[in-house]
Amino acid sequence: MLSLSLAAVAAAVVFGVWWFSATTEETARPMERSLTDTELDWRCENGHIFVAVGQSGERLCLYCDQPAFPVSEYSCPVHGPFQATVHFAENSDDTMRIDQLRLTGREWVSAEVGLHCPRCGRRLEHQVRDPLIDVDSLNMP
Repeated sequence: MLSLSLAAVAAAVVFGVWWFSATTEETARPMERSLTDTELDWRCENGHIFVAVGQSGERLCLYCDQPAFPVSEYSCPVHGPFQATVHFAENSDDTMRIDQLRLTGREWVSAEVGLHCPRCGRRLEHQVRDPLIDVDSLNMP
């Protein structure tokens, strides 16, 4: 009976040490890319589209030196996708946030207000492109 009790206490101690060490270690988190590490599609006022890394504010078009902004796709559940121009601004901690949005040919609106469908007025949702979709098209064995 004594050896069984000692084995149970030893098992409890080992479990306690394992639990304490497992909860005090920091969980590994994946590295997050910043906006300046990400290539975005940009469009100028004249409609030229080019790829460049992200930044806050505008940049000059590579073709005509007109102001250019990143573009992204927003979607209405009824009327489908719309292309929107995005304006980024820096936060106080040097991270970037979407500051303003604009549908083609419309006025800028704040990101808090968001975009609304020009046909029905529903709020448009940002469409995130899945980078693995292109991998499926490679027909890998």
